[in-house]
Amino acid sequence: HNIYQEMDLKAINSILKVGRIFALTPSSTENRKPSIFQKCYVILVFLTLTVGASLVMRIVMDIDLFLHDCYSLFILMIFKRERWFKLIKNLRARYKHQTFLLREKVCTKRQLKYLEKIKRNIFFLKDCVDVFNDIFGWIFLFNIIFGVARSLIYLDMIVISLNGFRIDNYFKNALRLLSHINVVSIFWVEFLSIALICDEILKEFGEILTIANNLGMISVESEEVRRFFNSVNDNRPEFTAARFFSIDRSAIFTVLNAMTTFLIVM
Repeated sequence: HNIYQEMDLKAINSILKVGRIFALTPSSTENRKPSIFQKCYVILVFLTLTVGASLVMRIVMDIDLFLHDCYSLFILMIFKRERWFKLIKNLRARYKHQTFLLREKVCTKRQLKYLEKIKRNIFFLKDCVDVFNDIFGWIFLFNIIFGVARSLIYLDMIVISLNGFRIDNYFKNALRLLSHINVVSIFWVEFLSIALICDEILKEFGEILTIANNLGMISVESEEVRRFFNSVNDNRPEFTAARFFSIDRSAIFTVLNAMTTFLIVM
């Protein structure tokens, strides 16, 4: 019993050692009264998270912009130029056309010979999505980081401008405020467009799976349809930002949640 208590104390002390770095926990279970140094450290962490938040965002934005330019000009245009041709070739086929074939040729006219063609097309489309992620994944990630950092900075500047809005400089302040709003709006329109387009493609693929599943319930050749369904399900497309997170409708709320959390800290 004493051994388990010692193990629990060691685990708690390990957690406290990590938490004290961010001034979230005491340094140990025995540290009941904080020292003057620890109190000053808490104040320093507080100032870093509030006063220094805007500075950190500007540094992150500059670093991200530099990485974005390096990747776009060197990696994308020099080392991955051949990937463009593969992308163009694979983009000839579309998921909506596969849905049409599956619904009109297979479900309506019972022409099961189209299953193999649809399965092959979906495999090539999945390969097309992988090429798309390989080309644009890092650019999506850098754009999102840059856009979020800039949005946070401009939102902070907008709030400051509204608090110090002066009538005598009405035109100048209004013009500056409008420029900040336009820059933030441009990023969000682009981000929302990309996320919704990717989500529409995933929705179309879900429609293909639904039709294939319903076909397996009513078809006599259920074994062939089942193999088709499993093959299609194994080639589910996924758009990602450098494989850090998926780009779909849910990514909008993920980014908004991260921004809201940071705004509360600021």
